[in-house]
Amino acid sequence: MDSSASQFGVIAFPNAGAGNFSAGKGLIFGKQTYYFEDMVRSWPEIPFEPFFYFPQNLSLSQPQPGLETGYVFRDGIWQEIQQQTPKLNYFRAFSTDLPGKYLAKEVLLAFEKSSKFFLLNPAALMHLLNHKVDFHAFLEKHNLPTLSTFTVEESLLNGLIPGQKYYLKPIFGSMGADIYKIWLEGNSVLARASGGYQYHFADQTAFQKFLQERINSAEFLVQYDAQTVPFEGRPLDLRVLVQNYRGRYQVTGAGIRLGKKGGATANLSTGGTALPMTDLEDYFQKHQGQRAEALQEMVCEICLKASHLLATEYGEFLEIGFDILFTPNGPVILEGNAKPSRWVFNVIGDYLKNAGRNAQPWYEIRQDSVRIPLEFAAWRLGLG
Repeated sequence: MDSSASQFGVIAFPNAGAGNFSAGKGLIFGKQTYYFEDMVRSWPEIPFEPFFYFPQNLSLSQPQPGLETGYVFRDGIWQEIQQQTPKLNYFRAFSTDLPGKYLAKEVLLAFEKSSKFFLLNPAALMHLLNHKVDFHAFLEKHNLPTLSTFTVEESLLNGLIPGQKYYLKPIFGSMGADIYKIWLEGNSVLARASGGYQYHFADQTAFQKFLQERINSAEFLVQYDAQTVPFEGRPLDLRVLVQNYRGRYQVTGAGIRLGKKGGATANLSTGGTALPMTDLEDYFQKHQGQRAEALQEMVCEICLKASHLLATEYGEFLEIGFDILFTPNGPVILEGNAKPSRWVFNVIGDYLKNAGRNAQPWYEIRQDSVRIPLEFAAWRLGLG
């Protein structure tokens, strides 16, 4: 393999307990393994070999290249090899435990300091998107539609407003975890956790004591209820994937995500499903006063505008997955995801296939979304 082999890396946590590694098979990187394998297969003529690893030689004090141990996917088999730290990297490290989150954050900060190594999504942009309060402030500064966001002190600890419902969320949260829906019922305060458990407090004083004892207010934000209308009792949002195709931002795909009945979020990871926006034509005409296709075009333009503004401030980037809510005042940007999943397009394809409809365009969107990171990397490296 030529010297370009180590120029591009994919940073992810190996899942040491999964699969039969000695045979080169198994979910080495958890469920992301499917994505990584599809990525390598998507471009047979790729001018470099992606190196999948988690850095051991990048420190906050002095980021330095070194010999890294990782994996390559060759001829359908995962092989463990050693290579020098790649120059350009795709950050896909996920962790649900605190040590892993801190480790991933440390590597991100090391890349932010380094002038020798780069990320497809710049580290500063990833920090912004991960910090929901700062991202909402960015959107508001540029007059992009979003939900007003508050600190715990200026909202919940300052007294609840009768008739107003609130969402308490982790600033760095993901997948709908640790979210509380809060509202007044007479003098009592009710709080329903994302897992379904409901708390009952006799009054606001008891609720505020609970917050002060159980919640680190610096790690949470508060938003008013967006007053979205569920579809048949199921929460919904629109995932819009914006990607950079060789220097040009484009919407690769967009699809509706439907949460489970009575759920708090529309995440696929919490039991949701997905379908084309046009399948909810009656819903959008009734609740948004627009045809689904025209509404989707408007939302995509908003996401592209946000992407260009983010690129101007933070530099060229690969991709963002925007989550859109539909409120009585129109669509708003809820979040921007720096490490977006593209499984939603396969879910839509399967939904159409099972209904005897044409699913191929959605499977092709999924294939495009998987290949574009490699094409963007090649373009950045001057290799294609």
